[in-house]
Amino acid sequence: MPSFVVDLPGGGGKRLATDYISYDPDTGISRWKPSSHRGEDRIHEYYDPVEFTKNGKRELAGKS
Repeated sequence: MPSFVVDLPGGGGKRLATDYISYDPDTGISRWKPSSHRGEDRIHEYYDPVEFTKNGKRELAGKS
């Protein structure tokens, strides 16, 4: 089975897409904890590339 990886911004490194702490489908924000070998307690956030239309519906950014 293929593994999907997210490259977290702000020095979070690459993580398996299934290793998130939480995900809010309304805002598209997922929260991640860095791998334990880094010794960090910082939570990293990843923002889905979504835009909101005038009626509040979510769409992928750049989609016409």
